Amino acid sequence: MRSVVIAGLILLSASEGPLNASAPLWSRQVERRPTTTLDAVYTREQARRGAAEYMNSCASCHLDDLSGQHTSPALAGETFVLRYEGQSVSDLFERVKTTMPQGAAGSLSDQAYVDVLAYILQANRYRPGAQELPADVDRLRTIIVKRPI
Repeated sequence: MRSVVIAGLILLSASEGPLNASAPLWSRQVERRPTTTLDAVYTREQARRGAAEYMNSCASCHLDDLSGQHTSPALAGETFVLRYEGQSVSDLFERVKTTMPQGAAGSLSDQAYVDVLAYILQANRYRPGAQELPADVDRLRTIIVKRPI
């Protein structure tokens, strides 16, 4: 019976992903792939709220189509992806929160800022999912920006 249980645990572990082979067997943990922007990390409703906030607070400088102008960078397209690819969503969140809106940095709620980020992700063709992008910097730190497919 004991060998059946051990064999089952080994099969279960193998099906969840690779094990850290350098750790002792009893302390091995399943290595998980990091969460990325390709993992549907926001909802359609959140992006809808973000679009409304964007139009109120951001579009006058970054334009309605997020293409940017003059000193306001584009928030959609290749320029945006090249700038943030490989960084965490918290890097983007902190950048936006500490600099925007121009002249009133930090004036929005954390929820409004992540809603705008959801809209920016949608504009960059990342797909929506069932979970909202969290308004928690520690959780945002675990989501990495990847090039959209």
